[in-house]
Amino acid sequence: MTVYKLKLFTKRADADGQLKEYCLKKNIMAIGFYFDDCTAVKTIQDYYNKAIKEYKKGSKKSSFETCFDYINNIKENDYIWTQKNGISYYLGKIPLTSTVRVNKTTQETIDNNDYKNLNWLGLIRECNWKKIAFDDVPGQVISGFVGTSITLNKMNTNDDFNQYCAWLYNDQNTEESPQINDIKSLLHSDDLEDLLGLYLQKEKNYYIIPSTNKTSTKLIEYELRGKNDEKACVQCKIGKEVVNDNMIQEIRKNFDKGEKDKYNIYISTIANSQIKENDNTKFISVETLIKFAKDNQTIIPTRIQNYLSFMK
Repeated sequence: MTVYKLKLFTKRADADGQLKEYCLKKNIMAIGFYFDDCTAVKTIQDYYNKAIKEYKKGSKKSSFETCFDYINNIKENDYIWTQKNGISYYLGKIPLTSTVRVNKTTQETIDNNDYKNLNWLGLIRECNWKKIAFDDVPGQVISGFVGTSITLNKMNTNDDFNQYCAWLYNDQNTEESPQINDIKSLLHSDDLEDLLGLYLQKEKNYYIIPSTNKTSTKLIEYELRGKNDEKACVQCKIGKEVVNDNMIQEIRKNFDKGEKDKYNIYISTIANSQIKENDNTKFISVETLIKFAKDNQTIIPTRIQNYLSFMK
């Protein structure tokens, strides 16, 4: 079993989102890489020959070639994550009947809406989609759709993540809950922020200033104060993102008011830390926060409690 991530068209190719909607309603996946004239494209080889001329630049393997290889090699019961409108997430599963083919439709009508320019779909194959509630979407999936990436790509997953995806796709209300070792790949950025904030309040005697969660810069998540007016702020990253020393210097430039009025900066990231710790800069590992969550489940958000219930 392999899990993939699919970006169903860019805003440039699908400004009104009709192509995404078409794929999700028709239970197909597509890689795009369109060209203006598709009338001569009858076979997969025709498509490849035309697309390689259009999208191959230089000697390196192109993103088209990578996507072409993946869509042809995806197997039955593999899973595909995709996103719509930045807030809706879908998990697809490849059925036994799924075969790669050239999309030949130029227009169809679904729910009284005309879907035009469907030659943009490029290669397609069957993929049965299921909408997943946002609170159930793993953090690794959410972070995977941030920024630019190849249209269709294989996710770097482990057995815990794969088991969770399979459970999500099936009816989790009736299926036996997954038994996993590590929930790090499931945590959202919000989860990490919540855990670090609760940890600092309970273990370090800080108090969160809620309004700073909305008004602070992108440099931090929120500010805190101690009983003796100690100032602190936090920065969290999920996925492969890290907090480095340059970011720490930028935070200090924006928040520190002098040598005697420094902020304590607390950082937690899924990826390994790249900061130099000192008296005012501390890294709190995710493992520390998960242990804290296990020991203090009554104050932990329900979503994280659910994740903890999956741990062996």
